[in-house]
Amino acid sequence: MLRGLTYSFFVLVIVLTVVLSFSSCCRKKASVQTQNEEFRNSQIQQKDSSEHSSKDIQINRWDNLYAIEVINGKALDKEEYTEGRPRLELQIQQGRLVGFTGCNSFQAQARLTQNEDEVVHIEIGPIMSTKKGCIGAIDEQYFFQALESSSSLLLSNNRIFLINEEGVIALQGLIVD
Repeated sequence: MLRGLTYSFFVLVIVLTVVLSFSSCCRKKASVQTQNEEFRNSQIQQKDSSEHSSKDIQINRWDNLYAIEVINGKALDKEEYTEGRPRLELQIQQGRLVGFTGCNSFQAQARLTQNEDEVVHIEIGPIMSTKKGCIGAIDEQYFFQALESSSSLLLSNNRIFLINEEGVIALQGLIVD
């Protein structure tokens, strides 16, 4: 009697294991299909919005990493930046700007538009930054003020120029390969 009960219990455990495995497999497959559909839909939406944007502005040409050389007309002293020169990376398709001040990392929302004169304008959202203590004479606020004052962009000779409302170059950077 005990032997028959053990055998029945063993068979029941195997059957339940197979049923649960099959059920789990189907749920995973359904989940993967749902994720694939969501991804395809987002790609279609992104393609539609990028086609609309590309008529106005060539977004891909701005998406680069730039090593900052000049802030508000003042060339950077490389000796002050012991942890590396400031840099920024435009990721316009993702709608953001990320970078490094020479001490802290930062990111902000960024959006490019182009007016009828074909001037490329940049809108920079709130800047978020890490708060590490900086060694030396690095003035991050000077960098952030220059960045926030930027209202238009110019790309020329592998350099980016962020220009403020007064037409003064707030930041100048070299494309880093």
